[in-house]
Amino acid sequence: AEYMGMAMASRQNVIYTIFFSQIYLTAALVYLGLGIPAIAVRVIKSTITTLAHSSIPWDKPFYKYKVLHPIAWVLERLISTPATHHAHHAATTDDGVGHYKGNFGNMFFLWDIIFGTALVSRKYPSAYGISHYEGDQWYAQLAWPIFKSKVKGSELAADGPTVRVEDDYEALAQRDKHKKTVVEPQLTAVPSFSNN
Repeated sequence: AEYMGMAMASRQNVIYTIFFSQIYLTAALVYLGLGIPAIAVRVIKSTITTLAHSSIPWDKPFYKYKVLHPIAWVLERLISTPATHHAHHAATTDDGVGHYKGNFGNMFFLWDIIFGTALVSRKYPSAYGISHYEGDQWYAQLAWPIFKSKVKGSELAADGPTVRVEDDYEALAQRDKHKKTVVEPQLTAVPSFSNN
């Protein structure tokens, strides 16, 4: 999609649906006689996931006002916020905001912090989506990263690029020139627990 909105929260590939579906947790809790906690978990997860994909930058005041910075620091490392999760859906990494091979957590951003896949920029991408479509096979689109694309140069290929070429970013910026770019404070270093 060329935009970010709450509808993006329901778009996943098959791997996510099979292995990370909330259905298993809900079924286990109901089986154990914990129907009310199951509903509570579902409501909390749905709320956080929807807010992380929201086009409303509800986290912006936490970055704007210095008194709220400590809350922002904890919040953006615990749950996904629009600034942290929108980076995952960015069209490019050239702007220092996009991080589509990271910032995976759509509920708990803490997992990205722990596994070293987090980028906290406190900024929003200027463009979303894929700048070029390479015609990847259906199985690569639905089951990446287990099945890789055979299309040379595709981001879903085993040797696919992790950073878009400048031309693609320029084309996307032209396409989305009617959208305003949100400029926030500079990048915040994220402690990583990996040895990278």
